[in-house]
Amino acid sequence: PPKSQTFIFTESAKGISLSTRIVGADGKLIEDKGTPVKWDGVAHPETRGGDHDSITVKQVGAQTVEWAMTKKGAPVRSGMLTVSRDGKTMTISGANIGPNGGKTYFNEILDRK
Repeated sequence: PPKSQTFIFTESAKGISLSTRIVGADGKLIEDKGTPVKWDGVAHPETRGGDHDSITVKQVGAQTVEWAMTKKGAPVRSGMLTVSRDGKTMTISGANIGPNGGKTYFNEILDRK
């Protein structure tokens, strides 16, 4: 598992973007800045992800969003992101979907520091 993960959501007129900063167990730093996307439940083109070409995000509650990624119309990953009411915990859960439709599930619980 990584030593640390930082997620920063930034809102602009174009939508909400996600920037990540991950320090691996080996100390290697990986940084990524996402393209702003409207959280409107509509698929939007995504050019930075090699395994997907569109992303759909929809807010379904005060602290919860659903998201899905597709490649050429086929689902490759989907899930939910929920922030606790006190803002101290974020849970990311969902599934990676293989080419044959098989799913690998994940659930990450992250604490704010």
